[in-house]
Amino acid sequence: MASYEEIRQQHIAVLTGMIPEHLERLNWSRRQIDAERQSRLRELVGVAKERSPWHAKRLTHINADTVTEVHLEAIPPMTRDDLMSNWNDIVTDRRLSLELVEGHLDSHDNHDYLMDEYTVCASGGSSGRRGVFVYGLKGCATAYMAGLRHRIRKQVELAGESSGTNRLAYLGSHHPAHMAYVFHQIFGFPGIDSLLLLGVQDPIEEVVCRLNEFKPTHLIGYPTALQLLAREQKEGRLCISPSHVSASSEPLFNEIREALTEVWGVVVLNIWAMTEAGACGHSIGQAPGLMMNDDLSIIEAVDSEGRYIPRGMCSNKIFITNLFNHVLPLIRMEVTDEITLLVEGDPGGSGHQMIAEVEGRKDDLFIYNDGKHIVHPHVFRSVLGRERSIIEYQVRQTPNGAQILVVTAAQVGIQELERKIADALTRIGIEKPGIVISHVDKIDRSATGKLKRFVSLSI
Repeated sequence: MASYEEIRQQHIAVLTGMIPEHLERLNWSRRQIDAERQSRLRELVGVAKERSPWHAKRLTHINADTVTEVHLEAIPPMTRDDLMSNWNDIVTDRRLSLELVEGHLDSHDNHDYLMDEYTVCASGGSSGRRGVFVYGLKGCATAYMAGLRHRIRKQVELAGESSGTNRLAYLGSHHPAHMAYVFHQIFGFPGIDSLLLLGVQDPIEEVVCRLNEFKPTHLIGYPTALQLLAREQKEGRLCISPSHVSASSEPLFNEIREALTEVWGVVVLNIWAMTEAGACGHSIGQAPGLMMNDDLSIIEAVDSEGRYIPRGMCSNKIFITNLFNHVLPLIRMEVTDEITLLVEGDPGGSGHQMIAEVEGRKDDLFIYNDGKHIVHPHVFRSVLGRERSIIEYQVRQTPNGAQILVVTAAQVGIQELERKIADALTRIGIEKPGIVISHVDKIDRSATGKLKRFVSLSI
């Protein structure tokens, strides 16, 4: 059996070998992108029909040798419920099972590969329904490259203009099953000399202290977490001067972007990513909107009934087909992100489509004690998301804690979960936090079917 470090180095070599081709892909014409999408779609459908019992039944009427994007509308969408209820029949490696993968998630802390080749991630997602995803070596590297290639292109363009040490600080999840954290542990960041990983659930005073010591030249994080740092910088407690700032994992709203630009004087880049497919869209300089990675995934913008919408209109949700992950085929996977396809394409001249800034999946910060303590939703997610028996949850802020509703597939240790969350809030500085978790059969959703997972007192 190979050691973790041996496999990781092989994985890094796979990623490095992809760089030249993926830099070229950013300049592909629409004709090249469409040809790639059709080829990869036929390959994906062929693998799914041959190796996945669930997809074999679902795709009976689809010919893998002749399928095109036009035929996608004839395929019923799949949901997170479909994925988790039929996981063992969707995965294409018959050695894998949801029980095996869940056991792996429970046992590892932030390293090791499953069966020396698979990377496993879990996500609560926008629907509030927990999902478990698995990637092979090449699929994992491709998912990471989807976002990395834009930064590498920028580095190539700026070659010779910068000098000194590049230090990157990432402020996000420290959850060992979170995709971004897993990928950063495996690959790091090419071109970065020093990396600092910080958790959004850590006390802000501790984060500020470590950043002041580290003095990052590059800063990446959740928009809401970066917003807190901007406030710390403006009030004089944080003193850093990053030349590059990027936001990911949450919507980057205008007020947050303006706050970051005001204190650091930089163009703030935005990355739209999901556990289902890695990075799906990326800012390109000061141009409005995001350039889609539509050579890697097919994204359909649809209304609440699943009907295609015209360019310039905001979708109610999307169907995504991941073209590169053959281990766990996701074909027309429903994700409740709202996107708007722009009429104009990439201003740089490639054939990639552009979308407006993504509006979906906003998690509200919880503010306690008149602003003295600001709690990121990940403090709750990091505990609730690890419990495999929790199907859905909703966290409602109370004056000194939270009331949490959970829908479960099996009995869970409520008192232990309450203790873990209370301990996390106490560490942040909230005295005697009150956490009450209750079992429910169903959590009410909005008229559009979406679940508001975090409800602050301000709502």
